[in-house]
Amino acid sequence: MQILKKYTLAILALSSSVSAVQAVPFEGSYLGGFMGGEHTTVKASAEEHYKVSGDSIKWEGTSRKSDFQYGLMAGYGTLMNHFYIGGEVSAFHSTGGNNQKYGATEYRQNTATGVQNVVGDYPNYAVARIKYERSLVFSLAPRIGYVIGKNFLIFTKLGLEMSNDEISVNIEGENKRYKASHSEFVLAFAPGLGLEYAITNNLLGRIEYTYSGGSRIEHLVKGDNLEDTGNGNTSTQKTYSASRRSHSIKLGLSYQF
Repeated sequence: MQILKKYTLAILALSSSVSAVQAVPFEGSYLGGFMGGEHTTVKASAEEHYKVSGDSIKWEGTSRKSDFQYGLMAGYGTLMNHFYIGGEVSAFHSTGGNNQKYGATEYRQNTATGVQNVVGDYPNYAVARIKYERSLVFSLAPRIGYVIGKNFLIFTKLGLEMSNDEISVNIEGENKRYKASHSEFVLAFAPGLGLEYAITNNLLGRIEYTYSGGSRIEHLVKGDNLEDTGNGNTSTQKTYSASRRSHSIKLGLSYQF
């Protein structure tokens, strides 16, 4: 009987010690995933300059597109009273890409009376299809927040996104034109804010808004005889560029260790 009593006390002591080290919501390491919607705006342009005539033509415009976004996240956080501080890394992908066809917006032509814009006389002179695509995106972000009650954490993030993005341009019209692509390593500033809820001590759910902006690609191609349009007017310089910004709302679920 004494032995049984000792074992019972030992089990109770072990149970209380296990309870003492159980996870506290928002304190420690976590791993999870997220998905949501993203609305992207891309401003793009392409321009050609011609050697013989000195003319130039430009295409520019704005495209908007909604995509689906999904990814994985991992991080660590600690509490100081009700204040939260931590850091998070994530990797995500957005479906699709901004692909838009633009008509000529400016055709500067050298004439006897000087340079003038004659694009109105050539409404279908040529069109430019410009596409902007993001690769897999990696993000680093410190998180700071405040715990409301026991189960809610309101937080803000100051993220930095890194990706290898690509811009491609296809200019086509009455004569054979130009097709090319270029990719660059791009950084984007990505602040955000959200609300996290402790479903249990270990399971956390969240809703989050993120703005991503500042990413831009510009590529310049120079040289003689880049392209002959068929009438001897050879292009000597081509420039194409695109900048993007996006707004996203995501739902996430993570497990805290």
